[in-house]
Amino acid sequence: MLKRMSIRKIMVSTLALFVLLLLYLIPDSDNREINLKTDNIEYIYTNSVLPIYLLASNDYVARTTIATCKCDSLNTARDLVDGLIVDGKKSEIIPNGFKPIIPAGTSILNIDLEDGVLTIDFSKELLDINEKYEEKMIESIIFTLTSIKGIDRVIIEVEGEVLKKLPISGKILPD
Repeated sequence: MLKRMSIRKIMVSTLALFVLLLLYLIPDSDNREINLKTDNIEYIYTNSVLPIYLLASNDYVARTTIATCKCDSLNTARDLVDGLIVDGKKSEIIPNGFKPIIPAGTSILNIDLEDGVLTIDFSKELLDINEKYEEKMIESIIFTLTSIKGIDRVIIEVEGEVLKKLPISGKILPD
């Protein structure tokens, strides 16, 4: 008797849920299709997304992407380096969990691209970095810039002089 009543209650509640599900899934007749006419509107997207190498939360240099201009290799390089500078022009679009590594106040004095070799001249603020991060900063700059199509090598200069060794540790940088 008790078993029969339990089965009956389960059957009735299952049937009620099934009917509610059907009513929910059947569209009502008030839904109408909306036609949007976009004959005269043209959308132009002027940004592209390129890889950039930033300092991750675990203090490793990691790859992420940010929006940059659709321009030539030289201006793209300048734009991406702005994303590497602490409190730079692109600091508000850096993804969560990542942070720029080039010291604040650093500016690009000159940038030149010739035969796949990018020469970038930074201000002396580039040298104001903690010893723990100086090698990671160079890696970040090199990896970011060589990811741009048309750039095969990077020469880093500080105030017009080629950076041949790291400023604090003195580690020699390869050509």
